[in-house]
Amino acid sequence: MIDKESGLTEQEEKVSEKLTDAWAAFKGLPVQHSSDKDDFCFGIHLCQGLLMQRIARRKYPKGWENIEKIK
Repeated sequence: MIDKESGLTEQEEKVSEKLTDAWAAFKGLPVQHSSDKDDFCFGIHLCQGLLMQRIARRKYPKGWENIEKIK
């Protein structure tokens, strides 16, 4: 089932929540390098972007290639 507010499936919602948890946990670590926080944040945003692409592929399969639909 797809959540009407987020556009994510139940499984994708779980991934999103785990990304949020990972960010919160990472922020609690002692700083070892000045760019670590920014780099980790970039990685989280990259993963969130991949989740957004899944929404776009479902909604606009012609403009966003979706191999699931091709099978």
